[in-house]
Amino acid sequence: MLEFIRGRLVEVDLVKNLPKIIVENGGLGYQILLPINQFSMLPALGSPLFLYLSFIVREDAHTLYGFLHKQERSLFITLSDLSGVGPRTALTILGNIAHIEFIKAILANDITRLVQIPSVGKKTAERLIIELKDRFMDYPLGENKGGIPFLDAVRALTNLGYDRSLAEEAVLQAKNALDVEMIDLSSLVKISLQNLRKR
Repeated sequence: MLEFIRGRLVEVDLVKNLPKIIVENGGLGYQILLPINQFSMLPALGSPLFLYLSFIVREDAHTLYGFLHKQERSLFITLSDLSGVGPRTALTILGNIAHIEFIKAILANDITRLVQIPSVGKKTAERLIIELKDRFMDYPLGENKGGIPFLDAVRALTNLGYDRSLAEEAVLQAKNALDVEMIDLSSLVKISLQNLRKR
């Protein structure tokens, strides 16, 4: 099982709507498919890059799928295993909706939001809700830690290279130090960075 890759971004290719990159590691170039919405978060060509991987073997292809965050990789695997979805549709879903927003749409039975995703019609949306809702009931959406601003702040810190567990601890500490009515992403990130630099 390939868990992740740490290498150098050498090529970005969006030809034929197939979003893929080439990452060089140890003298080898790995072709990796990515959700389209993650391309804006990629570093410049030649820069270091870390991705979580899902390696899917089919009779006609061996394909690497890459993700900037472990939660997105986990959701991709869940979606890929569903009957009638598969990895390409799962990649399209994740490329057109944030994974937390997708989970919230499932939990809220929000068919209107789901059918806005390319490749997801009404019947597919209904099936996704039926098959996934129970699985997501206990998914940690972050509300107990401050909701979406908390998650966005953690993501900002992990993008800067901080370990996720340290980032969560720093953001939670920052949230507790702020007035609940005044919490915003900028303040959370600023104070969280201060907390991390004190370590």
